Amino acid sequence: MKIKSEVEMIQLGKTIAEQIKVSKYESLVIYLKGNLGTGKTTFSKGFLKGMGFNELVNSPTYNLIETIETNNFIIYHVDLYRIESLNEILELELHEKPIIDKPYIFLIEWPENGGDYILSADLIINISFSEIMNERLINLQKLSKKVSKLEDSWIK
Repeated sequence: MKIKSEVEMIQLGKTIAEQIKVSKYESLVIYLKGNLGTGKTTFSKGFLKGMGFNELVNSPTYNLIETIETNNFIIYHVDLYRIESLNEILELELHEKPIIDKPYIFLIEWPENGGDYILSADLIINISFSEIMNERLINLQKLSKKVSKLEDSWIK
């Protein structure tokens, strides 16, 4: 799939979130992979908007984790770009499912920096640069039954 603008990236995030929101309320882990500047945080802004969160979304680069509560989910927006050691990963407790009363969604940017020490993904969204200026290539990998039921209508 090709995304030609920031607006389209936000819309993709929003559309995927709306699909998840209307499905059964199951906890999910979503990995966002791509080089610096490909649009992972922009996608996250759209995703959070699609989940009903209309406040300002900041990149969690310095806080590492932003926790957002919506009507149906607790969303953990995680950025592992600055992670440098296994101890840092373990301190974040990303290897364990949270014990909470609501379903959760982890949006994890730079999951490769967490190695095998973070929760496994249900959905991987790979974002890469295209040869065309401002265009991005999107590849989605559905890895669990929870997301296999999602419609592919948003994949153009």
